[in-house]
Amino acid sequence: MTIPVPTEKNINIGCGLKWAKQGWIGVDKFHQWPKHKRCMRIDISNGALLKHFPAESIERIYTSHTLEHFTHDEAIKLLSDFYKIMKPDGIIRIVVPDLDICVEKMYKKDHGWWSDNQIQTREGARGMNDYKMARNFLISIGANLPVGLNREDIRVARGTHFATWNFDLLEHDLRQAGFKGVVKKNYGEYGCTRFNGMDNRPKCSLHVEATKST
Repeated sequence: MTIPVPTEKNINIGCGLKWAKQGWIGVDKFHQWPKHKRCMRIDISNGALLKHFPAESIERIYTSHTLEHFTHDEAIKLLSDFYKIMKPDGIIRIVVPDLDICVEKMYKKDHGWWSDNQIQTREGARGMNDYKMARNFLISIGANLPVGLNREDIRVARGTHFATWNFDLLEHDLRQAGFKGVVKKNYGEYGCTRFNGMDNRPKCSLHVEATKST
């Protein structure tokens, strides 16, 4: 079967429930606008991206606070899929919760940060204490997960972390997938102007860009 070449050359993986932007294709399993011409409601696991996007058809991929909702093995496969659909010299920007920041804020017992860190953990911000902080830390890094989670439940799929990275770990995984030029960026610091304004969680995030080798 021939896969149609997309008109838009930029995709936002895990874009959110109601996201659409000129020049971009928003991809989210739970998107609420599935008939919008710039939105796709698809489950990107199990190679689904390769069924919707031809090899070397995409110039830029942006994904923010999405990879951590997959297991590490699943994320490795997704990075491989990203690489396959990207054009040579295409650029990817990945934003995930930063393990190093979480560890630092846990070690310093920074209750204020854990009360409002933009990771969307389950323990409420009101009355933050050492116990809630420790619970939030474990949730943030995908530890101590209960058995039998229903990942088709939107609350689980969007609210549970299964993996975590710092720069060293993510750099390794990107290079293993074939990417080169892996660099750590600051919030709002973009190596490509098409990413401008996409970041939205400055407190907790690791921002990494890489290119597809030619």
